[in-house]
Amino acid sequence: MNLKSTLTAINSKRDKNGNCYWALRWLDHETGKVVEGTVSGGESNINGIRRCWNPKLDDWDRSILFQKQELPIREFNRLVKNMPHAGCRPKDLSAFIQKEMNNE
Repeated sequence: MNLKSTLTAINSKRDKNGNCYWALRWLDHETGKVVEGTVSGGESNINGIRRCWNPKLDDWDRSILFQKQELPIREFNRLVKNMPHAGCRPKDLSAFIQKEMNNE
């Protein structure tokens, strides 16, 4: 199967209270377009986008490469400073990516 997109879950290292924060990056291999946003949730919420993206119900879209990246807190904060909020649930995150992909 050909890979159509890369989905990256980006998180900060844990702070002194044990919290970590999340963002996503979507790269469309065909167009080269990148969509980024912050996420209220975690890795499973971001990875769940692959289930929402697949037209077959209740199955993973295997044409999306999923990867994870952890950054130091300050580096993460600099990265997400100007990112819009993408949402929380996989369905909302998927809708956010599709909307941003259509805005050119």
